[in-house]
Amino acid sequence: MQNNGTIDIFIRNLIMVKGSLGWSNRDVSRHGGPSDRMVGKIINRESEPGIDVIERIGIAFKLPPYLLLTPYLRPDMLDSIDEISTLLRSYINCDAESRDFIIKLVSKAQQPEKEYEN
Repeated sequence: MQNNGTIDIFIRNLIMVKGSLGWSNRDVSRHGGPSDRMVGKIINRESEPGIDVIERIGIAFKLPPYLLLTPYLRPDMLDSIDEISTLLRSYINCDAESRDFIIKLVSKAQQPEKEYEN
């Protein structure tokens, strides 16, 4: 994985999920993730995770691995994994015109608050 932004997102989510579960690096390892030493190296940016490592960490957390690469993931969202997965699958499977529409709608919603006509 070479994109530093993606690595930043992954590390942030790894730390966040570990914290929300109250897990140590050793707990990640015990639940099927890589060694606790490897988890520490990833968090300290001494090693970059490959796809296999991300998959193993996802398995340890019982999360789809791609979710660990999702920007803006929050602890309260971990209770809605099925809904998030459905949303992502729907986006991936829609046509280009629908994706463009979704992107425009989300971009507009992220702008400073505007009054909408009823």
